[in-house]
Amino acid sequence: MPIIQREDAPLFHLLSSLRKSLLSPGRLLRTTTPSIDYHLGYLDVLRVLTTVGDISYDQWIERYNWMARRNDEYI
Repeated sequence: MPIIQREDAPLFHLLSSLRKSLLSPGRLLRTTTPSIDYHLGYLDVLRVLTTVGDISYDQWIERYNWMARRNDEYI
């Protein structure tokens, strides 16, 4: 399944322009990179905040693409 990349989202650009004043030194603000973040433990972090079931890589990409297509709620 191809991945939709949406780094042109207006909210991301607004946050990017403010990131130096918002973030501690050494921190990085970036959009989710689904092909990387799934394997880096994004869902493990989310499990600290809420209930997360067993989500396969294909389900992860499908949900990411669904969010990326929603211009009003992405990021």
